Amino acid sequence: MSFPNYYGLERNRVLEMIAGLVVAGGKSKRFGSDKRFYKLSEKTLTEIACEKISKVFRKNYIVVDKNFSENQIDLDRFTILRDLEDGKGPLMGIYSALSQIPEEGCLVIPVDMPNLSISLLEYINEQARLFDLIVPYREKALPLPGFYSKKLLLLIRSILESENFSIQSLVNQAEKEAQLKVLKLSFDFIAKFGDPEKFLLNINRKEDIHELESNFDGKEKHKNKTNTTKITNIKLQDLCGRNVEHLRISLTDRCNLKCFYCIPRYGFNFFERSNILSIEEIEYLVRFFYDRFGIRKIRFTGGEPLLRRGIETLFLSLSQIEDLSLHITTNGILIEDKIEILKSAGIKVNVSLDTLNPDKFKEITRLDLLRKVIKGIDILIENKIPIKLNTVALKEINDNEIFDLIDFARKREIVLRFIELMPLNGEYNHERNFISEEEIKERISKLYELEFLDVEGAARIYKLSNGAKVGFISTISYPGCQDCSRIRITADGRIVTCMFDSNSYSIKKFLRPINEEELFEFIRQVILKKPPGYLYLKRKGVNPLYTMRKLGG
Repeated sequence: MSFPNYYGLERNRVLEMIAGLVVAGGKSKRFGSDKRFYKLSEKTLTEIACEKISKVFRKNYIVVDKNFSENQIDLDRFTILRDLEDGKGPLMGIYSALSQIPEEGCLVIPVDMPNLSISLLEYINEQARLFDLIVPYREKALPLPGFYSKKLLLLIRSILESENFSIQSLVNQAEKEAQLKVLKLSFDFIAKFGDPEKFLLNINRKEDIHELESNFDGKEKHKNKTNTTKITNIKLQDLCGRNVEHLRISLTDRCNLKCFYCIPRYGFNFFERSNILSIEEIEYLVRFFYDRFGIRKIRFTGGEPLLRRGIETLFLSLSQIEDLSLHITTNGILIEDKIEILKSAGIKVNVSLDTLNPDKFKEITRLDLLRKVIKGIDILIENKIPIKLNTVALKEINDNEIFDLIDFARKREIVLRFIELMPLNGEYNHERNFISEEEIKERISKLYELEFLDVEGAARIYKLSNGAKVGFISTISYPGCQDCSRIRITADGRIVTCMFDSNSYSIKKFLRPINEEELFEFIRQVILKKPPGYLYLKRKGVNPLYTMRKLGG
């Protein structure tokens, strides 16, 4: 069992801050007798639950009603807690325990899920540092198991005072609270720990006993990595012979900045929320492209991708896939808030930084948030997260800061990449604000020698004689379309094969509901429509369909 050292805490300290809790409750009317003492393989359900939680935690509690007899089973390793009020179900048990224990939260399991996977419990425990509430979820939240933080106490109390005191109500209300972080584990995700239909099977009635006994083997199966479908080795290739190896997915068209080259000042229409791909659909697509087409590099973009609710669930799930490289492009504003998930999921980060001048930053982005961006960059470096800086080169705006930006990156030993301004319908004069790679290199060469190092994706990397590393992504001067290996999926679920094209292709009809084989063939056909590139489309007089914000970088 591994325990991520999220806050510089030692393993024992992590264990002390979270406890195990068995919710034993009271007698079940539907079961007809006290199922807590029903024996399965010569052990009561309560004893089985207590053994499971003891394998994860040293400190454990069991919460029971006032009629529970301590003499009926051996609970010498458990502290017994009593429900503060009868007749309120498992939520009262959780509330009663959180009100009485000294720990910051508890991992909760019920007595009536004897097949519950220990591996799943370990996983929930490992992620508890990042969240206030973690629950398995299908159409609605399961009653248990899950992680519950003390931050939930006031919310639980208010729900218990209402008529609908269910775990589902708690999840619904917690998601509306900005200060609470909720992780819902889908059945597709938790299937990596075994068959969820089997180990989340619980006893509600006598009729459940037969099914439970036929599935119960008392053996624990650990699965530490995702079992993905065997890769078919079918490469996505267009008519120009280019293989698609890199998928960019926009998580949202929302952003907390308003950069003038990204969106117009007025008239920007957001995608309808019902058209936005869900987190589950995005995860499915990543796994689909991985399994069926062998795509190993995924970049999440926006808008501002860190604004998207549910990214913790997405990143943690995808991080379990072997040799899948996860990347994100961000404006840096939310890095401090999201540093734990970026670190835990092994995300490589590109940060946009167009200026070091606060007034100019406000002119470009229309907001005064430069200090948060720089702080975010330094936090990434402190946490040893791979980082690159992207600077959109803008004549008459930030071209007088070229050397300041180079020095900023050099001192932090990170690569700075200058990106040529692209004509994508923002609020600017492209001809006036465009500055080419050659002009930037000419200015640099007056102070430093440039030594070509390598090509990394779309960027050509140079080492300067002062030790700095500088890259150029020059879509206008040197399009490089002959080597393009990227496709994009917009936040509303449309494939864009070239950012300068006027065509896009919706895949939502193959996701709602999922039709895997038709999706497979549709994607192959779409890739065959990928145009030769920027210069070809320019000669044809084709105008780009999307602004950068809707396209997703």
